[in-house]
Amino acid sequence: MNRLFLPALAAFCVLAPLSAQTTDPALDYSLNNGSFWNMGIYQQRSVAEANLADSARLDQLIRGGSLYLSLADALALALENNLDIAVARFSPKEAETDLLRAKAGANLSGVQTQISTLSTASSASGGGGGGGFTSAPNGQATGVNQGASAQIDSGGQAGSAASFFGTQTINLDPQLSATFGLFHTSIPQITSSVTGTNTLVSNSATSSVNFQQGFITGTTLGARYSTFRQKNNNIRNNFNPTLSSDLTVSLTQRLTQGFGRAINNRNIRIAKNNQTVEDLNFRDQVITTVSRVEQLYWDLVTFRRIAEARRLDVELAGRLLTQTRKQAELGLQARIEVTRSEAESTTYRQQMVEAERAVHEQEEILKNALSKHGPTSSTLAGVSVVPVDSIVVPAQEALAPVQDLVVEALRERVSLERSRINLENSDINLRGIKNALKPSLDLTAFATNNALAGTINSDVVPLPGAETPDEFFIGGLGTAWGQIARRNFPDYGIQFQLNIPLKNRQAQADMTRESLRRRRSDIQLRQQENAVRLEVARALANLTQARETYAISAEARELRQQMVEAEEKRFGLGQSTIFQIIQTQRDLSGARTTEINSLSSYEAARNEFERVLGRTLQANNVSIDEAYTGQVSKAPDPIPPAAVVQ
Repeated sequence: MNRLFLPALAAFCVLAPLSAQTTDPALDYSLNNGSFWNMGIYQQRSVAEANLADSARLDQLIRGGSLYLSLADALALALENNLDIAVARFSPKEAETDLLRAKAGANLSGVQTQISTLSTASSASGGGGGGGFTSAPNGQATGVNQGASAQIDSGGQAGSAASFFGTQTINLDPQLSATFGLFHTSIPQITSSVTGTNTLVSNSATSSVNFQQGFITGTTLGARYSTFRQKNNNIRNNFNPTLSSDLTVSLTQRLTQGFGRAINNRNIRIAKNNQTVEDLNFRDQVITTVSRVEQLYWDLVTFRRIAEARRLDVELAGRLLTQTRKQAELGLQARIEVTRSEAESTTYRQQMVEAERAVHEQEEILKNALSKHGPTSSTLAGVSVVPVDSIVVPAQEALAPVQDLVVEALRERVSLERSRINLENSDINLRGIKNALKPSLDLTAFATNNALAGTINSDVVPLPGAETPDEFFIGGLGTAWGQIARRNFPDYGIQFQLNIPLKNRQAQADMTRESLRRRRSDIQLRQQENAVRLEVARALANLTQARETYAISAEARELRQQMVEAEEKRFGLGQSTIFQIIQTQRDLSGARTTEINSLSSYEAARNEFERVLGRTLQANNVSIDEAYTGQVSKAPDPIPPAAVVQ
């Protein structure tokens, strides 16, 4: 009987749980973890712990309680530490697991296209008087706008539900199963003439091993080996115990539904496309984060310039207050003029406090985008951020014709490429859904080799006229295997199975629905393309307008400066009044703010222009490979000498 345990025991050992785990975080999760022979496929795949430590670059840029940042360093810190990007790194790995599912013939779990901005909040509000502060062309404080083309395609969809409809793909993973059983039965007999006893007592053992393998052609191969050994108290049996065995091989081929590679490997092709989609999603996340961090950086530069402008206003108002007090002491000015000057100085001081508050708030927002531990971490708590770059308006703007810019945007925009891949996935799915409209016809061919063996029953009491046992059957498991190998007792046959739906409503509904969705997707893609064309035209116009507005505002500020100087000279000669000087100072303060805001608006317009064209990464020398690894090779920029001395 021990020989009957061997097939079942082998299968049981294969299925035994294993505790060893792989620990390489760089594994390709679309591949098997080892093989059947080394038991690797039964091991849990190891996933590396999330890295929540900030990069060393952060410490290298801090001197004297200040974080000195160039734009390049700010973007490098974002690639290394920003949590939005860190979260997005898991999506391509998840797509690899979906490909592994598809290789097994399973349905797909899909992909996610939602872009996170939790770690790159909008800029602080307000800048401290003089008309406020708006850096973006559309009036937002932070300049990453999600245009119409992105809105159409940013719904966070989880792949295509169509993969769950239509003809289901065949199971492509081989399966090995085994059973073993021991049985004791006691069956009362009406007469003892047949078995020689009124109670037939049997002890039996059964074992079987089954193997099944599916192929993408729609073919299923099956093999089954089974044995049955029985010993009982039947004195009429020539053999006791007896052993029967059989080996069956079957081949089933789908002839209509599920026939061919195009139907059964469609999930594999879609899963590979989804890997590209996830790469595009990660690229889109990096573009969004880089664009937002860039705008946060320039917004901080702008807030600091506004704060500096408010300090100049306070100094100018303070100088006027000093002069007014001296003249009032000499009797040249009324006391009410001193009060007027003090009120004006107080207003500017309030605006300066508000501007400094906005600077501090913007520093905290930027630190949150550049650190995994947030602005209150032990590294960044109490640290001020000092941007070392300034907004520069080039002498000339090299702009291509709008038609060429549209062509570039249609080629480079991630959302459009993602939509085109989704359309390709829809076409692949439609083949499987259309295939389900057909009646199913399967062909099965099988061949079975039977065997029977046993030991001469020493207690046999043969019935009159019974023949002596055939020595061909005398033996054990070896005798049975020999009969199977020689095909002494073969069975074989073929079978066709035809299923014809008489209404087929579900398949028709699925096909019609997906066809309608496919047509709708064609229109939506055209919507996206038209929206991109409009975005390009608007971005180009905004950039041109922002450049002209800055030039005018700079000229206006210079003229207001000259007017203040002239009015102060007239006041010294007794030809002007306190009221006129205060008015010209207010005009100069507003002109300063307008110039700073227009410079910031130009930078925001340029940022938006690069995003619309799909140039954000190239314009900032950002490597998508470095973003994926979270390790930037660029060395930190030198800290200004004054900071080193401090």
